[in-house]
Amino acid sequence: MSVLRRTGGVAVIAVTAAAVGLAALLLFGRALGLSAYVVMSGSMEPNLPVGSLIFVAPEPSAEIRPGDVVTFTLADHVVTHRVVEVRAGNGGPLLVTKGDANLDPDTQPVQLGRTVGTPRLLLPGLGFAVVYVESYWRIVALITLCWLALAEAARHARVRPLRGSPA
Repeated sequence: MSVLRRTGGVAVIAVTAAAVGLAALLLFGRALGLSAYVVMSGSMEPNLPVGSLIFVAPEPSAEIRPGDVVTFTLADHVVTHRVVEVRAGNGGPLLVTKGDANLDPDTQPVQLGRTVGTPRLLLPGLGFAVVYVESYWRIVALITLCWLALAEAARHARVRPLRGSPA
């Protein structure tokens, strides 16, 4: 039983340390003015693999050129693609973008004002952990709290012999 208890304790500590480390990484990026995003599709592979965590820095619009990778917002999601052309538009310059793995450019050019920035740091595979924690953080927190409460109760529990039984 003590091996199981020790193994369970080590597992809880490892999971807790990983979660705290991930949170610290995200907060550190935010403190540096970077936004974190998870690569959810293969349109930019192999340069941005699916499941990667990218940190995006704001980029002055005037400095964006063809060949730059930019992150921008659409109506319902955020996209990171490469700029293939900068066109003149009624409301200012338009960016024609394309995923590196896509055959054709994106159908709609992007207004520069919708540009979030350019990726500065890529951490392959770490995005899967972020998605998991975002999806299941409540259940993970509940299980962790229950585990910690049970471990603490077990630590303080005293086994007393029954009356009449040998001690």
